[in-house]
Amino acid sequence: MRMKQAHPRLPTVDARPAGRAAVRPSRSKGGGAPPDVDPALPPDRQGVRERLIRVAIDQIEREGIARLTVRKVAAEAGANIAAVNYYFRSKDALVSEALAGTIQNLMEDMAELLAKELDARKRLSGLFTYLLDGGLRYPGIVRAQLFDGFCSGDYSGPFATRFAPVVDRIAEAIREASDGLERAGSQRRALATLSALFFPVAFSGLFRASELLASPAGRRAYVEEIVRIATAPRA
Repeated sequence: MRMKQAHPRLPTVDARPAGRAAVRPSRSKGGGAPPDVDPALPPDRQGVRERLIRVAIDQIEREGIARLTVRKVAAEAGANIAAVNYYFRSKDALVSEALAGTIQNLMEDMAELLAKELDARKRLSGLFTYLLDGGLRYPGIVRAQLFDGFCSGDYSGPFATRFAPVVDRIAEAIREASDGLERAGSQRRALATLSALFFPVAFSGLFRASELLASPAGRRAYVEEIVRIATAPRA
């Protein structure tokens, strides 16, 4: 079992977008070391690219995309601005690279949860628990993934396009668990369910989400209620 934590895992060295190679040390066009790497340092201190990605994710979580700056990322990573430009060329490219790893981890974990050989209600309960726990633990990352949609109505980004098929799989599981609910009804319930999961994460300050969902017992009760409503027999 690869899953160890019930949240969208932050990217590791090998957490790369599908079809792309794992992170490897880069070289300059002249064949020498990148500007931030001292060849005399041991290998575990030369992973500046991965460190920059990790710090960018941490800063997105703490401060949001708008407040992230190349200068602050470089300083916290113990690198220089030239290193950021060398590896990513721009702040936007760094942010895209950082968020790509979290999307990949999220997709892999959700696919694993939905593929488990359990009845539909238990699969849904496991998936909803994962999404709620992860969202409450990393609300800044969730907001960042939805940033373009919230701010400009652009849902063509990688999170929106890759998450859309998951909605269909959730609807299928709801249909299975609710004893043959019609397709449109299962899709409506899937949308309502995801709204119930993401609303406390994205807008926790609007109601008592932090208090109601602060404990594992509170989150468990919330998920059980969502599953009960989503899988209720067809009227």
